[in-house]
Amino acid sequence: MTQSNKSEERTALLKSCGETMKLIETLQFKRLDLKYQIIENGELQEAEVSPEYEKLQEDLFAADEAYMTYCDLYTDLLPEVTLSRCPFTGELYILPFDSFGIDGLWWDSDEPVRPDVKLPDTFLVLTGAMHLTGKLSAMPFIAMPGPGKPYVHPSVLLQPQVKAVVMALSVGPHTAWVIAYFADPLQGNEVLVNEWGLDVCFHATENGDWICETADADPDDFDFDLAPWIQSGKLLWIAPEDAHKTLRSDLEKCPYLNLQGTEQLQYVQDGQVWTNEETYETMADDALSETELQELVTRLQEGAGDE
Repeated sequence: MTQSNKSEERTALLKSCGETMKLIETLQFKRLDLKYQIIENGELQEAEVSPEYEKLQEDLFAADEAYMTYCDLYTDLLPEVTLSRCPFTGELYILPFDSFGIDGLWWDSDEPVRPDVKLPDTFLVLTGAMHLTGKLSAMPFIAMPGPGKPYVHPSVLLQPQVKAVVMALSVGPHTAWVIAYFADPLQGNEVLVNEWGLDVCFHATENGDWICETADADPDDFDFDLAPWIQSGKLLWIAPEDAHKTLRSDLEKCPYLNLQGTEQLQYVQDGQVWTNEETYETMADDALSETELQELVTRLQEGAGDE
């Protein structure tokens, strides 16, 4: 399948994903409302076996099943993208990555769809930044593409066994910068930060077990002055569009210095963008009407019957 065909199939798939996500949210709220009403009447157990409650459970199960199918189809469409190169071993860092746009499930900050892959033994953490341009797609989840220009985490990079690599690439119409951190040796007790686009980080312990936890994400701790880090040898860079992914350490031709862009964390949802210094509330109008709800439930039931 060509990239163009993948992009078209992805667009149609994400439309179905967005509708199903809103359906699941609406059904969950309806179930919660029913429970609260029953609690007030002291009839919770009876409600959970009532026809209305059972119908909600059935519809939720069907919607969840449909969404999981969409996730599997989405995963199959993700291209494998070379995002960096280890500065210690030279091994390429390649991931199934949604470079078509931040409206894809890879960018869902709450429940990301990111396939498990074998990572380089020296890989530590993936971070990133993005300059947003053009019209933003209206997906119901929140995407967190990072600040509007590349940066480093001094708390991570000051560790003696750690180096980082910065590289630019396109994500749909947007310019993104990948900042990948590597450690040699990987000790399992490194200071870590959240993965790109998420509120959590994944890392191996000294025993080799992988755990998930939340790290700090304070933009005041970011350093956007990359030159000193390059001069010190702690930060290397790869030129945009470099097919060979050659690691470089010179300042003179580095394209990632003194760029313009917000230094605040950016958030995107429903076609809107805001920063950690601002607030955004989803409009009540985004909720599904009763007619839209029934149409989607019927469509899911018909789809299940065709299988």
